This record gives sequence, C-alpha cells and structure tokens, in this order.
Amino acid sequence: FSPLQSRGFAQHARRGTRCPDMRNCRTIAEIVQVANDHLEVMTPRDMSAFWTLASKFLHTNIKNDRVQEKLGYQLENILAHTLGEIGAFGYRDLAQTTLG
Repeated sequence: FSPLQSRGFAQHARRGTRCPDMRNCRTIAEIVQVANDHLEVMTPRDMSAFWTLASKFLHTNIKNDRVQEKLGYQLENILAHTLGEIGAFGYRDLAQTTLG
C-alpha cells in the first residue's frame, strides 16, 4: 500500500478518465510519478499544473542515485510529451507553464 494510494490516487488511476489532483503530492518523486503514470490522460491544463508544481519541488535535494536516475528518465518523458502537445495549449495554459 503506497502513500499515493492512501491519498486517493489509486482510485483515480483505475478510472483512467482524468489525471489526479497533483496538489496532494508531497515530494518531487510523487508528482513526477503521478504525471508519468497519467501522461495519456493529461490535458494541457494538467501538464501546465504539473510544471508549476514541479518547479516548487525542484529545490529538494535527492540523495539516492537510483531515485535521481528514475526521476531524470520520467522528467524527460514528461517533457517530451509536453513539447509534443504544446500546440494544444491555450493562452492560460501557456502562461501558467512559463510563469509557474
């Protein structure tokens, strides 16, 4: 039973209809995991919210090399998805993404 499941993320993931509210995440690892697991259902607004929230966690020092490597791969995956979908972003989504 993971911390994400205890905060209701598993229920949303099973439905698969939308991305869970990432404001419930408490670490960069959690927010990246949620976003990476839901890339296919993330809307431009979800992606924008991810980058806004992720920027607030990036000051966190991650000492575990394995976790750093996994986060690096997942962030690259999320960035590639974001760049591929950026044409669908509205003005508000673009502003939120750039201003954080």
